[in-house]
Amino acid sequence: MADKVVLLTGAGFTHNYGGPLGSEMWSWIFNNRKVQASPKVREELLKNPSFEAVYNDIMEGSFNDNEKMAIREATREAYNDLDSVLSSYSADSNDMLQDFISLFGSQGQAGYLYIKSGSFC
Repeated sequence: MADKVVLLTGAGFTHNYGGPLGSEMWSWIFNNRKVQASPKVREELLKNPSFEAVYNDIMEGSFNDNEKMAIREATREAYNDLDSVLSSYSADSNDMLQDFISLFGSQGQAGYLYIKSGSFC
């Protein structure tokens, strides 16, 4: 059994708790000072609104180390910002989000999610 449990969600889920939608995440990355200082990275992002695809294209393509570092660091900072938004939300309230996350287990024990009539229980 794995030591860590990972819950993967889409932007729509995190948006309900103050996180950005995909287009807003693109903006966070595009407006990062490291991206703004890298013309080729900026150009790639302007050509493609999918920051995930741009990230992959840059990391796998013929870009130099500075360009790869720019997209990597900008993306990392955007996800750190997203983590801060979500952490502050769940730390300030004991609500449905906290209850939902707790269904996935605690202290290394497996959890489960049962969905009934559009809600979880």
